[in-house]
Amino acid sequence: GLIVPEHYLLEGIFVEGRFAGALFAHCFKSFFGKDWMAQDILFFVLPEYRGRCARAVLQITDKYRQWAAERNAKITDLNAGTGIATERTADVFERLGFAKVGSLHSLTVH
Repeated sequence: GLIVPEHYLLEGIFVEGRFAGALFAHCFKSFFGKDWMAQDILFFVLPEYRGRCARAVLQITDKYRQWAAERNAKITDLNAGTGIATERTADVFERLGFAKVGSLHSLTVH
């Protein structure tokens, strides 16, 4: 089938036992070659926990990197394209070792 469970990762972020956010990612073959890539589909921290859960974010991104490596992903992406605290999120991702590549351009249809 099209859905292969081991190609998906879903992890919750918890702070003091309370749900604070989540990471949902997938691993797929690159459109431009034979290499595997990992990419987040959804990565968020609830507003009341932003700036307060650095350890949990570090742990979940470490788990994401490990998961991607186990699937032989040559590229592992994190995206900051929601328009919510984009620069702040991008700064966090860069401090975690993810390089900024390109840009995202969006059109809102009313």
